Amino acid sequence: MNKNNLLILIIALIAVICVASLAMLAKSPDISSPATSQKTGPVSVPTATLSQTGLNGPDLTWLHARITDVNTGGDFTLGDNFGKPVLVLLFTLSCPICVEQQKAIMSLKKEYGNDFIFVGLVADPNEKPENVKNYLKQHNFGDSKYAIMSYDLGQPMVDEYGIGIVTPANAPLIVICNGTKVNRFGWGIKSESMIKEGLFSVC
Repeated sequence: MNKNNLLILIIALIAVICVASLAMLAKSPDISSPATSQKTGPVSVPTATLSQTGLNGPDLTWLHARITDVNTGGDFTLGDNFGKPVLVLLFTLSCPICVEQQKAIMSLKKEYGNDFIFVGLVADPNEKPENVKNYLKQHNFGDSKYAIMSYDLGQPMVDEYGIGIVTPANAPLIVICNGTKVNRFGWGIKSESMIKEGLFSVC
């Protein structure tokens, strides 16, 4: 089985798990950095630290994989320097926890939307853009960048962070600073205040 088929199989299994995982909503995660995290899950640290590409940090080549904004059709990378922090949520359309996590992010955007970029990244590379657009319309999430994960992006992320990074029930959330520094929140849904604290304390 090649890597592409394996990634599809893993994401399909994860989507099934996601539907039954609403119990994680009460979990209070910490924020941790890729350099101090193990493949099996996050390591809680009292203060978030950053790892930078090329400076003995993790392999962040996935930051340069091109993806397409489903709303505008324009290409971009997660490593593009937007001049402000980039908050990325990995999710699937069938994940109820992902909806709740996006609601918290959208609430934060109402007050601080000019201070960060939000990217919703669909973790299933075979998802269709039309389905994503319908999902955004249904939940009123359209006022942000949304894209579908490519294989060039997904496999390196799994290799670096472990399968948890594409597990929707984990509500995987990362912060990218200046297109080079990456910090990952711990698994589980994050409140608006948690996201705010983590986002603006690491960038």
